[in-house]
Amino acid sequence: MRNMQYDKLLVIGNGFDLALGLKTSYPDFMKWLSNKHYMDDAYLYRYLSSKLNQQRWIDIENELCIYSKMLCNSHEPYWKKQENKMIGSKLRREHKVLCNNLCEYLKIQVDKNDWLETGLENQSIRQLLSKVDKEPLYVINFNYTDTITSFRVTKVVNHHIHGSLSDGENIVFGVEDSSNLTKEHSFLYKSYNPTLNVDHLNERFEDAKHILFYGYSLGQADHSYFEDFFKEQSTKGCERKKFDFFYYGQEGYDDLFWQLRTLTGNRMAQFKQFNDVAFINAIQ
Repeated sequence: MRNMQYDKLLVIGNGFDLALGLKTSYPDFMKWLSNKHYMDDAYLYRYLSSKLNQQRWIDIENELCIYSKMLCNSHEPYWKKQENKMIGSKLRREHKVLCNNLCEYLKIQVDKNDWLETGLENQSIRQLLSKVDKEPLYVINFNYTDTITSFRVTKVVNHHIHGSLSDGENIVFGVEDSSNLTKEHSFLYKSYNPTLNVDHLNERFEDAKHILFYGYSLGQADHSYFEDFFKEQSTKGCERKKFDFFYYGQEGYDDLFWQLRTLTGNRMAQFKQFNDVAFINAIQ
């Protein structure tokens, strides 16, 4: 049960840690793995590395879905044909190793002692903190880190949706229910993982009067968490709320707008009409 209502709700994603100077992007993680040779003999790692080399960028969660489907497609050539018949148990083991390595890498990043100072020097971080430092704050945290709690905002409740570094291989790292996977690979669904913590998520959004998003682009992989709420806030007669969306440059704004347009059911104009909506460029 919910113990109290929080008027202010902050949603943070990886962009928050990046603004602190932490190298928490998937490409940085993959480069670290490559230097450590932790997964050189793993087919999953070899696949992800090949994608990173081709694209110079990688969304590992999206690639997990593609990789799973590729393994189940006997007509898809991949290294050697017999290697394409990897059973679910091997992928499960490699996925757990990947999760453990990700947590190890993030702990190394967080243990560096200069990110707090970097955050306090960041204009957009200071602007964010000025909006949330005088009241109890409920944080919906899509990161595995606890960096937000180091900034002394009053009475922070840190709600990790996908688990935290202390969960190790049990962090939620996978694909959405809308992805079409085989039964053997069902462990890749985020909802499969008991660590997934979405308790009272909709109620938190409904209770809040002021909702802030920082470093989180509302990507399609997480639409299921928000679509009902944003559609409701785009409907005449909804309770008027204040929204602050921090974004990074023109490309960041374009992507954020597109995600919101989808989440509101193509009713972005109504969403703006029925709420107090502000977009804030986080680039200094």
